[in-house]
Amino acid sequence: MKTIYTKMSLIAGVLILMSVSCTKKIDLYPITSDVETNFYKDQKDCFQGLTAAYNVLLWDAPQNQNIPFQLISEVLGDNCFTGGANATDIPGTLRIDRGQIRVDDLAPKAFWYKYYTGIYRCNLLLEKIPAATFDSPELRTRYIAETKFLRAYYYFDLVRLFGNVPLLTKTISSSEYNQKQSSPEEVYKQIAQDLNDAIAVLPSYKNMPATELGRATADAARGLMMRAWLYYTGYYNKPELPGVSATKIFKISETLINSSGHDLLPNFADAFVNTPPYNFNNKESVFENPIFKLGL
Repeated sequence: MKTIYTKMSLIAGVLILMSVSCTKKIDLYPITSDVETNFYKDQKDCFQGLTAAYNVLLWDAPQNQNIPFQLISEVLGDNCFTGGANATDIPGTLRIDRGQIRVDDLAPKAFWYKYYTGIYRCNLLLEKIPAATFDSPELRTRYIAETKFLRAYYYFDLVRLFGNVPLLTKTISSSEYNQKQSSPEEVYKQIAQDLNDAIAVLPSYKNMPATELGRATADAARGLMMRAWLYYTGYYNKPELPGVSATKIFKISETLINSSGHDLLPNFADAFVNTPPYNFNNKESVFENPIFKLGL
């Protein structure tokens, strides 16, 4: 009887354990039910939409080949060439070096798809967010400003790679896919407008809590505005970025340099840490894309 009692106690214990473990409810809501028409209802949905817009920053590896924007721009600028190693294994990269790009080459197609996917996600969120429920209007305004920063970021890379590109500031239907190219001036005007809106709303780097480092700040928008201003005025030989005078860009740069909280690291080597935790988002980093440190 002692043995039977022990077995019964064991069975009872298992039953109790099963009872306790089953008290937590399982969310059976199918994630495939979240579609554009019923999503973006509240700030949680909008945060997911914002995260999706950020996620496109990592899209630099078509077909598992590491082809970052910086590499292609160096090839296009003749600062490097693709004549060795595995470069010729990536269809189209050698032709980029020779100025013989085809429309079906992987690298140009990948970048075109990447940036317009990011722009689409930004435009979609900007259209949906006004009707969503937020706990505070300030949070809604911040999400909008972050989204505009990302749209400016994607357009800046896109226009530098391709020159004349369609300027889309809203989502389009399949019947509207045949879009006319916009001039670089029109695209840069939109970049400047989005960055001005972001600068006016986003927090400064020095005021960002540690848990939010890596998200766009007003200082990141200032830094991108400075880069866009220098590139546009230098490459196109223009006196100023559309809507941003020389006086204004000087003030923007002075604020970033003197008041943002960014500074050089005491040890130069600390900016190039290749082991975890990688020294991400240190004070020297105005805005960084983690793809290079993660080796993706």
